[in-house]
Amino acid sequence: MTNREKKKKKEKIQTPEEKIERDKIFLLGAGVCFFMSLIFVLWVFSLNDFWQKEGKVSDSESQDSLEESFTQWSTLEEQFNKDWGKVKQKIKEVSQEKTNERSLNERKNIEELKNNLESELENNNN
Repeated sequence: MTNREKKKKKEKIQTPEEKIERDKIFLLGAGVCFFMSLIFVLWVFSLNDFWQKEGKVSDSESQDSLEESFTQWSTLEEQFNKDWGKVKQKIKEVSQEKTNERSLNERKNIEELKNNLESELENNNN
């Protein structure tokens, strides 16, 4: 007997439980394929319907929609530029305040160092 014949004998000899399990797995796969196919077909019909509705829009409606979008975009751009200008101004103000504060602190430190140096010189002279 060849290997092929041995495999056929092994395949033919199955217990009823094994056959039931094999049938369950086959039915599960068939069910999954069926529902996937159903979803795909419905999706294709939905897209087809969507494209047909989009194609029916007249040129004047399309032009109006385009002009409205452009107007909205222009308004949005103007508002953004205005707000961005405010942000830049606020950054300048904060930066200037920090610079002034740093300068004031440096002046105070210089005055303290000067006073300390003067007091040490006076103590050394005495």
